[in-house]
Amino acid sequence: MILETNKKNPGFIDSIKLNPALFVQRAKQNIKAHESRLLNQSLVYVLNGESWSKDELKPFNAAKNTLWLVPDKGLKKTLFDKIAVDSDEERQFANQLVNEDKIKYFLKLPHWFKIPTPFGNYNPDWAILAEKDGSQHLYFIAETKSTTDRTKLRNDENARIDAGKRAYEAKGLEDVIFKAPVVVVGNLEI
Repeated sequence: MILETNKKNPGFIDSIKLNPALFVQRAKQNIKAHESRLLNQSLVYVLNGESWSKDELKPFNAAKNTLWLVPDKGLKKTLFDKIAVDSDEERQFANQLVNEDKIKYFLKLPHWFKIPTPFGNYNPDWAILAEKDGSQHLYFIAETKSTTDRTKLRNDENARIDAGKRAYEAKGLEDVIFKAPVVVVGNLEI
């Protein structure tokens, strides 16, 4: 592979000699990213019949600084008057959900809602019900990040997002629009 790359890009081997540590670091990152893509391509989810009751969706104890108080106008759009958020990005996103008229209902998914993947558990952030064109309802599972540029996410984050999407497809939920990563409500394209 290195010799083939050197044929396409003369001087490639010289650049390796200049900074071998950087070359090894980048090669390792590229191999891990490629390995994750290959594993995700062969990933198959099999339904096991597990389901959750709506009674399991209850407030959970969280540190005070992680609780976001839902404004009065948003109380009809969500289940609880406080939402446990993990970051400023999630807090800002929740506020946008409250203020966006097209958002009819949203739920911050609980910390125990996890999808097992070969890359570690995937815990999506939001389930969102939105209205489009006056009648069509769309469901979203949104993953809140500080960027929508997936190249800026860690390889394991990208791998878990892809595996999570495949899990929803396996459950026959192709109608669920899976958006990840998102920064603002506008990223949902409603």
